[in-house]
Amino acid sequence: MKLSSFTRNGTHGYGVVDANGIIDLTTAIDGVSDLKGLLESDRLAQAADSAVGRSADFALEDIEFLPLIPNASKVICVAVNYLAHAREAGRTIGDYPVLFHRHAQTQIGHQQPLLVPKSSEQLDFEGEIAVILGKGGAHIEPEDAMDYVAGYSCYNEGSIRDWQFHVHNTAWARTSMPPEDSARGWLHR
Repeated sequence: MKLSSFTRNGTHGYGVVDANGIIDLTTAIDGVSDLKGLLESDRLAQAADSAVGRSADFALEDIEFLPLIPNASKVICVAVNYLAHAREAGRTIGDYPVLFHRHAQTQIGHQQPLLVPKSSEQLDFEGEIAVILGKGGAHIEPEDAMDYVAGYSCYNEGSIRDWQFHVHNTAWARTSMPPEDSARGWLHR
């Protein structure tokens, strides 16, 4: 099942993406008005049931994709997570992951432009995978980790390299720029 957040005629919604467009679920599940709420309520099976046998409500060209989770509370990224890329950048992979965060308002929807600030000449972009968690947790055992994963999506990560490499606070440079990251348009479940 492919899920997405979208806007149509100024109204935000979420739904299932199929070959013919979007099956709108915005009002289909009581108490769930957005994709974040759907994931947090652990009602993905109900969403799938709501879409069975229904035709698309809107063609994809009639909607504008929003960030997958427009109201995300956290966007946590892992740097230096690909050995070949780390080597070409002259970096090593340590024993612990290098984490940084992105501000939710820097996320953009599928087919939206990556913006380059006027103060930069070096936009770099990389294909990544986004793992979307459906519930929070702490001290999770490795064998239980997938119980927290709601789905995944392709993710286009943009970095302003000239800012990233000339300041010491690279976390700020990575997270404080204009909208520059986008997911593919849907979450796969």
